[in-house]
Amino acid sequence: MPTWRSVCLCSPSAPPSRCSVKIRFCEHNKGKGKVYRRLKEEFPDLNIKIKECVKQCSACREMPMATVDKEKITARDGDGLYDKIVAAIREKLTKD
Repeated sequence: MPTWRSVCLCSPSAPPSRCSVKIRFCEHNKGKGKVYRRLKEEFPDLNIKIKECVKQCSACREMPMATVDKEKITARDGDGLYDKIVAAIREKLTKD
């Protein structure tokens, strides 16, 4: 399995402003556990939290989901969600 750590823009040498992406998971969402752990391990400098509620109840009930800087991201399964979140992180960090 490839590791994104080697291409992550959030390295200890990156300025703090580059690591300002906020990722939120709802504690009630069934797809959060594995994705949350993988992201925390591979992107330790990002602001990643499990919240009581992220106010996306209809999507949260139906599929794995998270918010990245308040933008809802959904997928069919945890692996798909992880891939979409990593793509969103890379897109946001390369914009700056």
